[in-house]
Amino acid sequence: MIASRFLLFLSLTLYCTIEVYCLPPMQIGSHRAALQDQGPAATEETDHRERMVGSVKVAVLIHGCHLQAEEWENIVFGSPGQLGRVPIGIEEALSKKAALIFWGSGASQTPNGQKESEYTYSEAIGPKLESLARVVNTLPHELLHYLQQVSHIDLEAQNTTEEIKLATQECLVRGISELILISSPTHIARCLQEACKYRSTHPSLAVTFYARASETCFAGSTPGDVVIIEPPHRNDLPKVPFHRPAKKIFQFLKNPEIAFAFQNEWERLVTEYQVRMENLQATEP
Repeated sequence: MIASRFLLFLSLTLYCTIEVYCLPPMQIGSHRAALQDQGPAATEETDHRERMVGSVKVAVLIHGCHLQAEEWENIVFGSPGQLGRVPIGIEEALSKKAALIFWGSGASQTPNGQKESEYTYSEAIGPKLESLARVVNTLPHELLHYLQQVSHIDLEAQNTTEEIKLATQECLVRGISELILISSPTHIARCLQEACKYRSTHPSLAVTFYARASETCFAGSTPGDVVIIEPPHRNDLPKVPFHRPAKKIFQFLKNPEIAFAFQNEWERLVTEYQVRMENLQATEP
């Protein structure tokens, strides 16, 4: 009896050892088979998840730049060692396999009536094509074919707000769920703000916004020159709404004389209050 029990134990031990060490290792995708064993509902859920991961469509919005802007060429196309909006936008589009490149906008035009977006695009597929192809490490004819396939030339938008709106609407029409905003470091924060404003009024919007800055700024400026005035939110500081009057100052740009007069008066007022604050600090114990 003892001998037979020992032989049974030995047989079971040997069988388990073979199961653990001799069977082929589980493949990475074998979790799918395990889910299939749980029934058709689990299989359908897995199939849906895998389809969603592989079907995300991406768009790139290359924000327009007014054709009369100082150093337009540098801002849009860049210079040696610095990539402008267009090469950065194309690089991002290729890396994400973007289904759409939205070229904005129609806010300015050439002397012969060609819109800003049309001119920028024509430069990209014309005289700038070879240099752009080198930047993104592809052949000129391949890049040309890609740009012709995915480009949408915007002729309507008159400002950043409208570019965001029209590009988003184009994404919805095409079933695109991710929109990447491309602009200069001195403008990209504004672009993302406009996208956030648009989403706040369209809470069920099926488009997610991302942003990437180029390497070229507005002429004579750096990212450090950009001023962002947020609404007050800290309890350790006085909740003074500086953002409210700040939003109103751009109306003065409609009249150069008033704009410069306001600027001079504003600087004088800031200097005056700086002196007041310094005097108060000097008298504090």
